[in-house]
Amino acid sequence: VRRGDARDQPGPCPTTLCVWRSLPHLTVPHLTLGGSLFTASYVARHLARVRGVLSALHGPASLPALLKAHGFNEALFYEAVGGLHAAGRLAGALQAKTSFTPAVHRLAQAAAVGARYEQNGVVEYAALARMGVRDPRAHLAAEHPGGVELDSCYMSAALVSTAEAGVEEALSGAGAADLRSAFDCDLTDADLVAFAAASASLSAAVAAKRYLPLTASLLVAAPLAAELKERAEALAAEVAKAEHA
Repeated sequence: VRRGDARDQPGPCPTTLCVWRSLPHLTVPHLTLGGSLFTASYVARHLARVRGVLSALHGPASLPALLKAHGFNEALFYEAVGGLHAAGRLAGALQAKTSFTPAVHRLAQAAAVGARYEQNGVVEYAALARMGVRDPRAHLAAEHPGGVELDSCYMSAALVSTAEAGVEEALSGAGAADLRSAFDCDLTDADLVAFAAASASLSAAVAAKRYLPLTASLLVAAPLAAELKERAEALAAEVAKAEHA
């Protein structure tokens, strides 16, 4: 009795099961799963089909959708997917019975992130989190050592130095600098605070009170700050004098 040759039906063949049960003395390699019996040859063919379908994927896929589209036996399908993944024969991220993301997709995304970092000098942690990277900060620090960890992104030392020079130039000229304007990318207030703290020259100047941070993005040189304070006090005095006149 060759149970698995039942014309590759996705489920067990009732006729074969009846014959099998009537001949308990027969010894045929088989698998019992979900109350059904499957021969080893049928399971092997099913396994090869499942592996072929999943190996051909280039992006995330819904397992229920694959099950329906290819007419797999449900019990064997999930058993095969879990077994292949556990054995290392199916590289990727498996989310229980919901989805599978092949490793090639993650590698392509990682390459894209690396290219973005090399080109722009900054990568958002959220971009890596969407790829399934558990610790984006540690990952970027390991892949691109020497960068600066800001609040929401990782920035190259070269970009930090360029922005630092622009801020210093603005402060020495106009006496004030908008840190946000020193970058082409969108940064949060927390990013700007982290940038100023990571800059040795800016943080030293702030500590020495040569520069005064009025907001997260606005730095003012001490002479200009003193001048503005003097003008504000003079204006307040004139207003008070007018009110009492």
